[in-house]
Amino acid sequence: MKKLLLALLLSCAPFAAANAWEFDMSTVTCKDMAEDEELGTMMIFWLDGYISAEQKNTNISEKWMDTLGKGLGDACAKDPDMKLLDIVKKSDENHG
Repeated sequence: MKKLLLALLLSCAPFAAANAWEFDMSTVTCKDMAEDEELGTMMIFWLDGYISAEQKNTNISEKWMDTLGKGLGDACAKDPDMKLLDIVKKSDENHG
């Protein structure tokens, strides 16, 4: 039984690796985020978590997510090569 389970897990490993992704968020640009809507959404939530941790803020609100989305959208429209983290760090908004 253990050998069968191991064989099954090993046979699935190439598929998992083929779909794996990893990003250094300090280098991700607007253009990168725009390439994949699903990953772009995940990146926005990651950015929210990053800023929340920086501000020691455990709240999430619709107002803040709208502000974050609009800020990213406006900045990305002006410069698609701008780094997402730079945009968010420049934000003066405090989401509480």
